[in-house]
Amino acid sequence: MKSDVCSFGVVLFEALMARRPEMLTGDQAVGLAEHALACHRSGTLPDAVDAAIKDQVAPECLEKFAETAVECLAHQGTERPAMGDVLWNLELSMQLQLINPNKT
Repeated sequence: MKSDVCSFGVVLFEALMARRPEMLTGDQAVGLAEHALACHRSGTLPDAVDAAIKDQVAPECLEKFAETAVECLAHQGTERPAMGDVLWNLELSMQLQLINPNKT
């Protein structure tokens, strides 16, 4: 079950960044999860968001969405949230988007 949560974390970043799970950068294949986690750690994730939605996503929404995806990708399965918690966090992320009058 926890491996499904991890896979879902990859899907969340796939949707956010509009990229495939494997991307080519230069002459190396880089996993999307690794790339997204590196962007999150370095604070550059907002720059990696798909250009089609980048200016429409409220910063608070992006922060909660990304935090949820990062938690799903925890190295140890025991550290990953239950899917019910993931759903709750995504609903909260949606609410943060909806209450932002400039980004709906």
